[in-house]
Amino acid sequence: MTRPAILVPAENPLIHWLHPLLLQVPPAPNCADPSLLVPMAGVVAVMYFVMIRPQQKQAATQKTMLASLKKGDTVITQSGMFGKVFQVGEKELILEVSVGGGSTRVRWLKSQIAGLEPVSAKPTDEAKSELPEAKS
Repeated sequence: MTRPAILVPAENPLIHWLHPLLLQVPPAPNCADPSLLVPMAGVVAVMYFVMIRPQQKQAATQKTMLASLKKGDTVITQSGMFGKVFQVGEKELILEVSVGGGSTRVRWLKSQIAGLEPVSAKPTDEAKSELPEAKS
């Protein structure tokens, strides 16, 4: 094998032409540029406030909701099942679920409760009069 020839500016006209441009390149720094830390800190701060902080708030809200569950609350499970709280334990609860004409009691982990069922207000007489009537 032959070794590649070392290019000398006098032998190669392209290198001769680029030689002044190569001399203008600043030397490589010995350590990282500290001015890059500011944008990196900004990215970390944005990720914290956009992703992590809302998730922490939601987890705290879920924890307080689970701690405040009591007998008679109507809840929705993670799987979408509706039920009425019959008994509350430390880590689990018993839901009363309507099945057909009767009801069945089912044991659930508290962590699998998605939330309380929103209380639907019964329409008043004024609200009923505002609803469009069906034409026969």
